[in-house]
Amino acid sequence: MKGPKRIPITAAAGIGKKYKQNQVILVTFDKDTNTTHTVTWGATKAECGEAALGGEFVREALGWPDDNASLSAIEFGIAFAKFCSEEGLTRDQGLSRWVPSSPQQKRYLDTIKAGMVKS
Repeated sequence: MKGPKRIPITAAAGIGKKYKQNQVILVTFDKDTNTTHTVTWGATKAECGEAALGGEFVREALGWPDDNASLSAIEFGIAFAKFCSEEGLTRDQGLSRWVPSSPQQKRYLDTIKAGMVKS
């Protein structure tokens, strides 16, 4: 049996534009193949990064495995907020000073930074 089609980002973009939303996170499940899929979209580059991180939160909340995970998205968010608070930094300042200690932390940090690039 052929598996389900992956939902393209353009579909999420269409929903966001039609319903005037800034971010869209779609989660699907195909019972026949036991396949799950997430697709995210944001109206700006910053919102794309935030939606992607939101997609990570959803994956984690549903218990979907991430073979490369050494720090969860939720744990990263908490650790990053604590770092900024303790250092008295804004989010932007924290992003420039945080030193990731694992490949997963670097991925989360890069996702946030990518979203902050000006269009």
